[in-house]
Amino acid sequence: MSEQSDGRSTGVWALLALGVVSGAGAAIAGWLLSAPQAASPGDFIFADKLWHFLAFACLTAPGCLALDRRGRRFWCAHMLALAVGSEVVQAVAGQGRSGDPIDALADAAGVLAASLGARLARRLLSQPRS
Repeated sequence: MSEQSDGRSTGVWALLALGVVSGAGAAIAGWLLSAPQAASPGDFIFADKLWHFLAFACLTAPGCLALDRRGRRFWCAHMLALAVGSEVVQAVAGQGRSGDPIDALADAAGVLAASLGARLARRLLSQPRS
């Protein structure tokens, strides 16, 4: 294999991995944002908040890794709006759910962690190898 095809192959696998992470985040978020209140995942203290954090980190990270600076800003703003908006919808939808501002904060922390983690990963990957 030539160097060009090796790089292209690595890029394809990286994009597939980002897609899987994003899809997992979407599945977790779908469950958290639509399941009945009693269906909270996990049985330890703050389990629900951990799942919120992980879902939004998984949803945010691929965009932060794949997009340019302008796109990353859009993506993070989009994810923060989803975090807050989903809690507002839960509060007003009348589906037996209640909005929780602490869930929105856990979501926002996941967005922030993914953004910072992607920034660190880009820095580490852009450093010349010795």
